[in-house]
Amino acid sequence: MPQPIADAAYTLKMIKEAGYKSAATAIGELIDNSLQAEAENIDILVINKKQRVGARSSNNVFKLAVLDDGHGMDLDTLSKCLSLGWGSRLDATEGLGKFGFGLKGSSISQAEIVKVYSWQSPGEVYMSEIDSPKIYKDEIQHIEDPVKTNLPKEFIENFHEALGNTGTLVIWEDLDLDVKMSDTLSRRLNEELCRIYRHFLDEDDDYGERRNITIKNLQVETGEITAESLRANDPLYLLTPNNLPDEELQDKQTNALIDKVELNIDYEDLNGEIKTSNVLVTFSMAKPEIQNLRGNSKVGNHYEENCGVSFVRAGREIEFGRFNLLDNSEPRHRWWGAEVRFEPELDKIFKITNNKQNVRGFKGVSKEKIKSLELEAEYGNLNSKMILKLNRCLSEGISGMMSVITSRKSGSLSEKKKKNPVLERGNEVFDNNNSHTESEQCSQTPEQKIESLIEVVMNNDTSLTKTEAREIAETQLDFKVNLITTSWPGSLFLERSIIDNQSIGEINMRTKFYKQFWRYLETANDQKGFEALQLILMALVRAEDELSYGNSDRKETFLQYREKWGQHIEELLKNAIN
Repeated sequence: MPQPIADAAYTLKMIKEAGYKSAATAIGELIDNSLQAEAENIDILVINKKQRVGARSSNNVFKLAVLDDGHGMDLDTLSKCLSLGWGSRLDATEGLGKFGFGLKGSSISQAEIVKVYSWQSPGEVYMSEIDSPKIYKDEIQHIEDPVKTNLPKEFIENFHEALGNTGTLVIWEDLDLDVKMSDTLSRRLNEELCRIYRHFLDEDDDYGERRNITIKNLQVETGEITAESLRANDPLYLLTPNNLPDEELQDKQTNALIDKVELNIDYEDLNGEIKTSNVLVTFSMAKPEIQNLRGNSKVGNHYEENCGVSFVRAGREIEFGRFNLLDNSEPRHRWWGAEVRFEPELDKIFKITNNKQNVRGFKGVSKEKIKSLELEAEYGNLNSKMILKLNRCLSEGISGMMSVITSRKSGSLSEKKKKNPVLERGNEVFDNNNSHTESEQCSQTPEQKIESLIEVVMNNDTSLTKTEAREIAETQLDFKVNLITTSWPGSLFLERSIIDNQSIGEINMRTKFYKQFWRYLETANDQKGFEALQLILMALVRAEDELSYGNSDRKETFLQYREKWGQHIEELLKNAIN
């Protein structure tokens, strides 16, 4: 006799153990649906009741709900939205959805009774529900068709101002929460959701259009309602407004953007074809005055809570953690941030779980394991290829930021930063050289030049305050040739710019040459190699400055020369160095 693929009661019990980390991550699935429905306002409604357990009284959560003013569901969608194995975005390669698991998976994991109300015009409200105890008792194998109804009285009376002409209300009853006390749950919802949905909470709509997400608490006995709007909790500390504990900092970027690196990651599409998707890795580092607040301050504690790497899919954080990339004994890791953005088409490569909580396909790897991954990659393992690329990018980025963070000294500027003996001695030589240069044709006042140099110095070393940068700029005021590190896309290792009569060689931190050699030599105990490299580049920058004098055609030739030179360096590093 043919048997059903799944029994409803057993399936519900298995889904209840779906593994949501918290009520916040489960509610996140409902927020995803609201975002997909283009809701502008999303309210998380927490209904509280006083309960007495023995001699003690506790204020516990009685019901949870999510209300939005999105476009609502039609009858066909509503009739299927709680059906297991059905979803409106199955196998979608864009947007927030995945496998159609979110609404029913999250709801069943937290509540015995789930009710979904939806309307596409005022007064035309329909409701569908799952009542698990009834399904268990009566061995029900199907979901009833939606019924036309009214919204529950307590929601109309208490939240009527939030009801739109269209929208959806999902209510969880008979709750099974990890945290039941009202204050504790509200605090945890705020903490987690502010980070997960940060790109929808900030002022910048370039990545995630801003929405209003609010937690509203209703006390049943008194009818009192409190509301708190969510503010972005950004591990990169670049988004504003933010939820830092210092109000004066809530509209400021407290980190400096260090780099944005684009990685091309191969994946297999639904038709079995190999395609490429872009992954953006962003690095930021706390400004010196923020790090000077120290780790035991309120701001420092906030940074500690955001210590790690964030993986963000379609604008929504999937997982935040250390991924074997951080030394757990080093508290200064809190002062940098790293974010990995990818699109749903890479779900298989990153091995995203169906509840959108874990990135199972990546973790930092040791040098001993790299060889085996390289062998797997040669045989076409796309996950291994991704791990190698991303591990190298994150490891190098974190290492570079930590070298700056650990070198900072509160309130003082080291002599090593104030002076560069090689640049000073080299410029003494150029002072005695009477050759004409392109840079000498520029003219600024000393103060204008100082201000220009301060900007250059601070871009070169983000650990510096403006006062410290001025100290360095004043020592470099009379330089004929200078060298700085900066960042731009492409393989060009060396660029040249001019400030007044100073020719500046700009070294590109995104290139393999910088990452594998410049930074290595710069931090080595024996500085002879780094000194030699600086002298070679100073000579090159000066030669170009002299040969460009009175001959604009040569400038284009030199640019082409440096571009080709950079391409050859990248190719040689890729294929000729172990």
